[in-house]
Amino acid sequence: MEKTNIIRRFAEFGIVCLLLALFSGISCSAVTLSSDNLTLSGPGMSGSSSLVIDTLPEGIAGFKINATLTTSGVARITGAAFPPAFSAMKSNSSLPAEEVRVVAVDLAKAVEPGSSNVTLCTVTIEGLSDGTSGLSLSVGELTDDDGNPITCTLNNGLILVGSVSPTPTPTQTPTQTPTTTPTVTQTITPTPTPTTTPVPGTIDFSATPRTGSSPLTVSFIPDASAPVLSYVWSFGDGTGSDQMNPTHVYHEGTYNVTLLVTFSAGGSASASKPEYIIVNSTGPTPTPTSTPVPTPTPAPLVANFTASPQSGVPPLSVQFTDLSAGTPLKWKWNFGDGTMATTQNPLHVYGGIGRYTVTLEVENRDYSDIIRKREYVKTSSKK
Repeated sequence: MEKTNIIRRFAEFGIVCLLLALFSGISCSAVTLSSDNLTLSGPGMSGSSSLVIDTLPEGIAGFKINATLTTSGVARITGAAFPPAFSAMKSNSSLPAEEVRVVAVDLAKAVEPGSSNVTLCTVTIEGLSDGTSGLSLSVGELTDDDGNPITCTLNNGLILVGSVSPTPTPTQTPTQTPTTTPTVTQTITPTPTPTTTPVPGTIDFSATPRTGSSPLTVSFIPDASAPVLSYVWSFGDGTGSDQMNPTHVYHEGTYNVTLLVTFSAGGSASASKPEYIIVNSTGPTPTPTSTPVPTPTPAPLVANFTASPQSGVPPLSVQFTDLSAGTPLKWKWNFGDGTMATTQNPLHVYGGIGRYTVTLEVENRDYSDIIRKREYVKTSSKK
């Protein structure tokens, strides 16, 4: 009987160990982003390499990934294609090239949490000369459905073009007389000079008037040398505009003004003018009366805000407006793309595509409150 009990206890202990091992393996699983290896029979031949992520426990909102050929002159990237699940944004990359930036977003949540072996993009590669090159990956942005960044291990691919001659095995002579190894002249493939895409134009601006008493209404006029797709003004007081010819009211102070434009032919340019607007006070400050002012009882804070616009094509300039009840003295904004602000009504420019959760935290001497609006701002490549 005692021998039977001992055997049963060993069996139960083994089952527990097996379960612990299984659960430990599940919890330690890692996320890996890989690029496929590719073999081309020779120069002029083309093939494809897919960028695949092995698991997505919380789904995916969008991504920005750079794929770079590490050896110049061996191959070039001629195209990029995306699965139907992703809405692709037109990249600033000019193809063919040795590097491409792929940007896309899953607006419809077609990739469900827990999906595995998800192809993010497939790049087409053309061979130029016999040799090998790595296909190196770097992640600019990779977020899940909750707006959190996805940390992953990168597994770079290898591109082989043509036949690579094996290194010959040296022949050992039986005599003690040393054999002189002939000097091999190495043929150096010239490195092609990279083509720099010129910016299609320049930008400047003017304002009328530039000085005066508060409140001062100022009209701005841009001066572009090429057709412009979008405007982003920063007036220097924490506000801005995306209009072509905006009008802004300034109060006492000195303000820097900046204009960023995106040209219709691609590319962007900016102009910045420090201490461009100078506004004086309206007159002497009145002497306060001696009548005591009762101190009001502070009301509890209730955080709230709005934004306009809430959707569009990047770069998207969004004006946030604080609507918090009570009297907040401090503001802390989290725009959902890794950037923050502490002004009351900030202007923020979203450069990527995705769904962004925005958080506002307000406080004064007695109270604090926080509000979070999930997927409040959405940007995509389609208008």
